[in-house]
Amino acid sequence: ARKTTAAYHHGDLRAALIAAATAQVERAGPESVSLNALAKQLDVSQAAPYRHFRSRDELLAVVATEAFDRLNEEMRIALQRAPAQSKLKRAAHAYLRIGTENGGLYRLMYGSDLVDQAEVGSDLQVAVEAGFQIWLTAFEPSLPLATRERIALRMWVALHGVVTLTDQGFLPLKVRTARPENIVEDVIRETKREIAAAMS
Repeated sequence: ARKTTAAYHHGDLRAALIAAATAQVERAGPESVSLNALAKQLDVSQAAPYRHFRSRDELLAVVATEAFDRLNEEMRIALQRAPAQSKLKRAAHAYLRIGTENGGLYRLMYGSDLVDQAEVGSDLQVAVEAGFQIWLTAFEPSLPLATRERIALRMWVALHGVVTLTDQGFLPLKVRTARPENIVEDVIRETKREIAAAMS
């Protein structure tokens, strides 16, 4: 324990706090994260985490930023590997998979006030905007930018709804046969129709 604590005091504590907070968010939700509890878990003084993060929210903002970065990278990989005609499908199903497999982190990313409270130009705001820019690459590049942004935003909203309802246990429901994957396919078809109409 003494050796571990000494290592943290030599500059590893920040990374350890981020990793521990990320695991706690995924295990029990963002509301369960406490700097004091993390300090106890990592066997450091109660004051030690505050040398790296001024508050719990500052730590959670870093966790959320890293979660957005990972989502963005997964989306980027999915789009790079997809043929042009399958980009929307690959991107949409990748988003569904990432969101539903990482429920605690997804709730932190979209269900907290962190993004709204983040300063313009902060790492968190930049990560969110980067994700939207990645989405735009899934759409027909010949469309005007404003049209692509409008359609991409609408698709993002729809997919977010599917992920959220799935996380909350509404999809599928015992009395309802609709599955998230099938609804995402409907969203893709509707989006493709909207793109075709915009190009006609």
